[in-house]
Formats: sequence, C-alpha cells, structure tokens
Amino acid sequence: MHSGQTNRLLGYPVDARLLIINADDFGMCHAINEAIFRALELGVLRSTTLMVPCPWALHAMRFLADHPEIPFGVHLTVISEWVNYRWGSLTSREKVPSLIDKAGYFYLALDCEQVHERELGENEIIETITMPLRQFVNEKLRKGLVCHADGAWAAIDYMLQAKIITLDDIAA
Repeated sequence: MHSGQTNRLLGYPVDARLLIINADDFGMCHAINEAIFRALELGVLRSTTLMVPCPWALHAMRFLADHPEIPFGVHLTVISEWVNYRWGSLTSREKVPSLIDKAGYFYLALDCEQVHERELGENEIIETITMPLRQFVNEKLRKGLVCHADGAWAAIDYMLQAKIITLDDIAA
C-alpha cells in the first residue's frame, strides 16, 4: 500500500502512527474467548482472529454476529497445538487425509519434514492445505465478514515463503 493510505482508510491523519492490537486464537477455548470479549469491550483490542475449527469457535462466532462492528480475520488453521486439546478439519477426512491423524484431528505440527514423511506430492500439498482454507475464507469474503487472515504456528507462512502454496491458491 502506498504511504498513508492505510491511515486514511482507517480515518486517521496520513502522518499518524498507529498501533492496532489484534487478539489471536479467538474460538480456541472459553477462557480465551472471555478475555477477548473483555478486551474488546474495554477498547484495548481493535480486532481479533478466529480459529474456526476449534471447540469454542461457535461461541466466538455468536459474539461476532451480535457485534458486526468488530473487525475480525481468519486464523488459517491446519494443525492442532496441544497434545490433550485437539481439533480437526472442517473439510471431510476423505478430502484431506494427509492433514488428519488416526484419531481424526489435525497433526500436532506441520513442518517440511512431516510433509515429506507423508510423501505428499506438490499438487496434493496445495490441494490438501488450501481446500479447507479456501472453503471458509471464500464464504466469509463473499459475505464481507473477514478483514484479514493469518497462519497457525507459521505453518501457512512457511508454505507461502517456500512457494508450496500461494495466496491465489487460497483465494481461488
């Protein structure tokens, strides 16, 4: 973006310095949701990022539906972060088998070694990773509900930097 355009779009002077605080992991658990509710109500946060496959995402989505003025993004989630607290794909297991473990959850981490261990070809990596993301992001983009996206535990960032996937793959 060209200098000052972001400030103008947000209603601030071109030369203003802005600090926009975004709360990550909305929907992961009840405690995180409650903390984000309070921080938004107090004006500490300007936006939040929703982890849709997580157990408390519905709770978070109800809050966002009741507060359409709150900008939110999508946390592009293709891994589970905790050994004893897990989540899986919104897309059926048959469509993304290499992302889902035997118990039906995302793997605990997704890195280059694990991708190679599962012997995924480049096209399968692209389709497996982007299908669930594309499905959700496009639905929310069409409704004008999403203001930004980020990746879980740098898994998406790594794949973007390594050019395994592109933003066009996700938004296709």
